[in-house]
Amino acid sequence: MAYLLLYQNNPSIRRMNLILHLLLNAAVIFGLAYLMPQVDVKNFGTALLIAVLLGLLNFFVGWILTFPLNLISFFLLTGLVRILVTAILLKVIDKFMDSFTIQGFWPALVIAVTVAVVGMLIDRQAPSERMQEKGVVANKPGTQPFGAYISSGSVAAIAPYFGGTSR
Repeated sequence: MAYLLLYQNNPSIRRMNLILHLLLNAAVIFGLAYLMPQVDVKNFGTALLIAVLLGLLNFFVGWILTFPLNLISFFLLTGLVRILVTAILLKVIDKFMDSFTIQGFWPALVIAVTVAVVGMLIDRQAPSERMQEKGVVANKPGTQPFGAYISSGSVAAIAPYFGGTSR
């Protein structure tokens, strides 16, 4: 509980949350590249660059893809649409980087789902006031909210630094 209060009032802890998101996303990408033969990442530095690019692309370009897909699904599948957009952006990053290769769309989708789950777990440990107000996380420590959704953690962590919101 004390950590949550400290988190909400301290911008340096929010910056640490961004760093934590990026490092864990890079670890997920690098780890899945080790486990999946369809994914090739040269080193951890490349995975970190991919995590940064994924967060930036999700913030600046992701909404262009997310909004029309949400209109088609009547905003009922927001979490799935965000995962799909993250997978598409991973394929875009794959096309621009020689040191990162994904063979096929399914491995990109697996990485996107894993990044979303890890981001959700990080956000559950240190929720913002906005997340508590929207009911994404419970206000009381130790309780689990009903109907919470999964999102890309990098976007939620980067958005406040660019003056925007992730949702």
